[in-house]
Formats: sequence, C-alpha cells, structure tokens
Amino acid sequence: MQVVIWSDPKYASGQTTLAILVATMIACRKGYKTFLTSSLIKDESLEHYSLKTFERELDQFIGESNIEGVIRRIKNGKLTKDMIKDYCFSLLAHSNLDMLQSGKTLPDHEEYYHQFGYLMTLANAYYNISVIDCDLALDHPLTQLLLKTTDVLVVVGDPNLYRLERLSHSCEEAKDLLTSIPKVFIMNKWEKGILKPFKKKIVGVDPVFIPYFPSLIEQANQNNLVDYVLRLSYSKKNYDAHVFLKSIEKAVERILTLGEEKITNGTTTEFHL
Repeated sequence: MQVVIWSDPKYASGQTTLAILVATMIACRKGYKTFLTSSLIKDESLEHYSLKTFERELDQFIGESNIEGVIRRIKNGKLTKDMIKDYCFSLLAHSNLDMLQSGKTLPDHEEYYHQFGYLMTLANAYYNISVIDCDLALDHPLTQLLLKTTDVLVVVGDPNLYRLERLSHSCEEAKDLLTSIPKVFIMNKWEKGILKPFKKKIVGVDPVFIPYFPSLIEQANQNNLVDYVLRLSYSKKNYDAHVFLKSIEKAVERILTLGEEKITNGTTTEFHL
C-alpha cells in the first residue's frame, strides 16, 4: 500500500512531521512493516526530525545508507526488493519502520523520476505500507508518476484562509489526476476557536483536525520526534498530548480504512525501466 502525504510546497504546513507521525503510528500501533522516504532529492528534513546528530554522522561515515546507493544498484540492474532495507535507517527497535534518507548529489531529471518509481515498486512489494513525504507541486513529473501508483493521498492544509484557497485551487486543477485516488484531508496545526471562518471552505470535506502542539515542534527540532511520539502513548486522558495523539490515530485509521485491501496486495500499477 502506497500513501503519499502532500501539501502546497510553497508553504510550511507541518507535512513532514505529519509523515513521520503517521508512519510511526502505523508501524507501532498496527505492527505493519513500514517504509518512509521523501520525494525530494536533496532535502534532509526527514532525517533532521527523526535522527540524532551522532546517528546522522555515523551514517555518513558508513556511507551510501541513502537513496544514492539504491539508485546506483538500480542503474546496475542489481537491486532486489529485500535489499532496500540494507540502505535504510531503522527508526524503531523492532525494525518495523525503515527510513530511506535523501541523497546529496543526485541530478534532478527524468531518468531519476523513473528510477524512483521503480524503487517504490520494489518497496511496495517488500513492505506492507510505504509512506512518501511529497513536497513537490502536483504538476511536477515525479508527483504525477507517484500518484499513478498511490493508494491513498493525504492532503495537508493549515488554518489560513489564503493558503486553503490555494490548496483547493491546486487540487481542482489536478482533478483529472486525483479523482480516482482515495483522499484524506487533514487540517494541521489546528487551534480551538477558529472554526467559524473555515466552515464554508471545508464543508463536505470532513477533515481530520490535528491540534497545534508546540512541544512537538520543539522535539522535532531536537531530532527526537519518533522517541517523543512513543512517550506520548503513556499520556493521561484529557491532557493535550493525549488529545493530539488521538487525532493522529484517527488520521491513521482513516488512511488504513481507505487502502485496506492494498496493504498485502501491493499497488495497482508497476513501473518498468
């Protein structure tokens, strides 16, 4: 099952932290073997939020534990689905969540897009669920390639009327591409008392509201997001942390419900190099 988490790339909506939270909850609470990566070639946001500094330095010392090594294998025709794990960083002790880090020297061109698509075909065959943090415009060639094999699209917005208008406009322009894909709409960084101006904008969408949670941002900046989410599991009811965690669980349940039949069967389309 392939899940793409997307928002307007021009604005910070908390999309990357949400991708890590969703992948962590899927791996921990549901026990699915989960693959996490980013569509961006030279972006280190995923590893910045989830890996300690010494872990990133160790990984650089070992070398090629990122997408560059995988692409090199693809070019040589030697990559198999069970080799992908060797290039990933395991974010959980029981190895249920693997993150493939971004590269630093890969060129941004059409050949890479097809190589990335082929990588996802193999990842979808090996892992139960793949989560892609897609920080590219909907009309970008790689986004369009990924959406062809996407089982659930998570659209992330935030409580800003202007940005919400832009997000709606982008989705409307790409409706031919998006119509057939099950979608989950998430309003991120939500704060109490600001619902009224948004009622007309979100009617019929039925979004999942993720409350604004300042300590989460702090933990992300300390490269501690995954560990922090696990600690939140022990928070008491009615506390802000508990409410926040329940909202993430609701988003995960909706994603899994929409793509349930694809979890073991893989995606509907395959790429061939």
